[in-house]
Amino acid sequence: MYVGLMKKTSILIMFLMGTFSSMAQNDWKWMMHDHTQNFFEIQADFQLYYNSVVGPDGKIPKGSGIKPFKRWEYYWQARVDENGNFPPAGNTLYQMEDWLRNHQNRRNYVTGTGTWELLGPSNTPANGTGQLNGNGRLNCIAFHPTDANTIYVGAPSGGFWTSTDNGSTWNQSVSGLVRLGVSSIVVHPTTPSIIYIGTGDRDAGDVEGYGVWRSTDGGATWAAYHAGMPDITVNEIIMDPTDPNKMYAGCSNGYVYRTADGGANWSASNFLGGARPKDIAFHPSDPSIIYAGTDFGEFHRSTNSGATFTRVTSGLVSGGDRVAIAVSPDQPDYVYALIGDGNGLVGIYRSTNSGASFSVRTTTPNILGYSTVGSDSRSQAFYDLVIVADPNDADIIYTGGINLWKSTDGGTNMTCVSYWVGPSGGIDGVHADQHALEFSPHNGNLYNGNDGGIYVTANGGTNWIDISDGLNIAQVYKIGVSQQSYDFGINGYQDNGTAICDNGAFITEIGGDGMECIIDPTDDTYMYGALYYGDIRRSTNGGSSFANISATTGENGAWVVPYKLDPNSVDRMFAGYKDVWRSDNVKAGTPTWSQITAFSGSRNIRDLAIAPSNSSVMYVSREGASNTGEFYRTNNATVATPTWTNLTANLPTATTPKDIEIDPTDATHLYIELGNDIYESTNSGFSWTNVSGTLPDISLNTIVIDRNSPVEGMYVGMDAGVFYKDNNLADWVAYNSGLPPVVITELEIHDGVANCKGTLYAATYGQGFWKSDLKDPGGVAPVACFDASTTEACQGVSVTLTDRSGYTPTSWAWTITPATYTFIGGTSASSQNPQLLFTAAGSYNITLTATNATGSDDEVKSNYIVVSAGGTPYDANDNFESYALCGTALDCGTTSCALSGSSWSN
Repeated sequence: MYVGLMKKTSILIMFLMGTFSSMAQNDWKWMMHDHTQNFFEIQADFQLYYNSVVGPDGKIPKGSGIKPFKRWEYYWQARVDENGNFPPAGNTLYQMEDWLRNHQNRRNYVTGTGTWELLGPSNTPANGTGQLNGNGRLNCIAFHPTDANTIYVGAPSGGFWTSTDNGSTWNQSVSGLVRLGVSSIVVHPTTPSIIYIGTGDRDAGDVEGYGVWRSTDGGATWAAYHAGMPDITVNEIIMDPTDPNKMYAGCSNGYVYRTADGGANWSASNFLGGARPKDIAFHPSDPSIIYAGTDFGEFHRSTNSGATFTRVTSGLVSGGDRVAIAVSPDQPDYVYALIGDGNGLVGIYRSTNSGASFSVRTTTPNILGYSTVGSDSRSQAFYDLVIVADPNDADIIYTGGINLWKSTDGGTNMTCVSYWVGPSGGIDGVHADQHALEFSPHNGNLYNGNDGGIYVTANGGTNWIDISDGLNIAQVYKIGVSQQSYDFGINGYQDNGTAICDNGAFITEIGGDGMECIIDPTDDTYMYGALYYGDIRRSTNGGSSFANISATTGENGAWVVPYKLDPNSVDRMFAGYKDVWRSDNVKAGTPTWSQITAFSGSRNIRDLAIAPSNSSVMYVSREGASNTGEFYRTNNATVATPTWTNLTANLPTATTPKDIEIDPTDATHLYIELGNDIYESTNSGFSWTNVSGTLPDISLNTIVIDRNSPVEGMYVGMDAGVFYKDNNLADWVAYNSGLPPVVITELEIHDGVANCKGTLYAATYGQGFWKSDLKDPGGVAPVACFDASTTEACQGVSVTLTDRSGYTPTSWAWTITPATYTFIGGTSASSQNPQLLFTAAGSYNITLTATNATGSDDEVKSNYIVVSAGGTPYDANDNFESYALCGTALDCGTTSCALSGSSWSN
């Protein structure tokens, strides 16, 4: 009897576990927007789903929702604590405000806090791939109430933007905003200088929300305006069309907040049972009726001006990932509900009685997937789902998932009106993943926001125009910069591929999500880019084309796989998947790879670093068991089978180091980033010292050391800017002049050895690719450096020598041999930038001695300028009309049409 009971109990437990697993494996879609949940539990729930849809080959099915989750996971994994707890609400904002209050007297330390300027992309990069690229993701669109040319858009981590010329140009408003995502915009109808934004990232959860913010000067400056509302992601704000002081905000904590005093004070509705209102709308003629579409596939309605909401089920299915809603003044009692789940379209439903009940309009085809005929079963409805109804004809609706679709009969029949790859079969191209659809109140044009930017159609979706140029909203994962050429780099973007930057001109050469990037420091023609999970691509022609070089490893790694060239041998590359792999011939036609670790388990490597002073020394960080981190070192990384020392027990916390940086001259001296702190070891990782000083308590994401700094200068990139420290400073100082307070994902340095232009480059998650000069710490001797306007000149042609010395020289002495030259333009041998006129042919040696109060330095360039003997000077201008005309029958022969007296010949 006891045995039989045991068997029955076991069967019941197994049944319940199976049932729980099948249900739980979809909870991650809404758990990821709730920061009261535990990060590791969200990961575990997602893993159940992942295992159910990904095959043995590890290939990710399109439109499965895996990519949006992996982007979210990669972002937040670096920001939760060791127990999986998310940062407190508003943490980045309040930490930065506190830091600035306590460091006001140190903002202008010594001789500079950065000279940051944007490289781009501002205009949409040229496209060298087979699918549409873009600038970056937009969450929302709004319009000026009286000026048809003024449009507002909000980016999930790129802030608030305004166009006053209908999208021809864009301007950003950042004053008062810290690392701000925008998911909703409303404009006061009679005082348009008053604008409200809902902060945070409604669809991807990439950034935290700070509640409702307000501008009273047209978006130039911003301040929090949400008393009674927590620091929360605001998914949507709507304003009562009869009273602009009344507004409603659907928030990520499951409440709809309302205000009757223009946003000064807010109060919450009843709890929507855990469902988060993603989309809210008024009944067009009765603002006391408010609709809410939520995750969990639910529709809620309020009939008492938002005080309480009741779930409506009549005519609607139970389930779904999300509901998007639409209304039209043409039929004010109509309300549409678009419902999708992980398998595609659940249905389009319509109510004709103000949301009291619904009837189905269609459940096919799948308008949320990749196919233009709806033949697949793909969907990312929890991430990209939107619907709008024409204000003048309620039977015309547009929907957005991955593509855009249209109906002219109230949703019964749907036609695809955009394709994510590009124009195809009469369907125009629009970037994938739709987040916003809004009709202009002025001209009826329909505007669309997606993962690539903003598009507009003036003819009902037949043609779409991309008007994203000027929006520098790229979410950059990683960058690589050239050591040979100035302002030459490669960037990897969230959902907008990998692009080459050449002096501010961008061209996309790899599609998808762009990850780690490298340019061979000795040869710009070799560069590397990657897609998710470590699909490493190589170019041998300066970025014109790329091909995979990593397939033979047979492993997948993290969303962003670390891989690096040996700093002492550019033929050698190390890549971190589950294990570390090495190629000793990465520039060969077909590189070969060897596995050089045998780590236990199937956890991913987070970072790796090779010592610049000794290629045999290498450090590796790896995700550990039970949500901990692991750390390893080898002293023979280049041999066939390296030996590894496990240093995990020596880590100061149980988390995974996100970044590793090794002293350029000492392989035993290194820094790691753990959580929000930076730690230093001087004994090969056996012990650590926290050297964070008074850095703000926000995520520290990247470390870079200036190998040419005489004071061991180093920089860190954090969630709201860049900070600097050297061995003359007791603490870190901000290095942010000109840089928006945005997430810094990677820093790299162009040493400037080849061109005297040492430069710091930054990848930002929301505002593209930036650069600054390197820190001048003051109190150090100059490093002499110069270049010339030309190194090949003709006798009698002027040449300008330009001083590019580091660390602020105050005097200059130029020595030039042989002495067959003269100074011109009022310059002399002590000028900073002298002008020369060479009077004899030959090779000239140039020496610059740069001096300041601390010391001096020489730069010698032998045979630097080669001067050729001068020829007869000719005037490039000639009055050809003064010569005799010649008929065409003569064919302008030289004997019949001579240009006598001219320097020109025919």
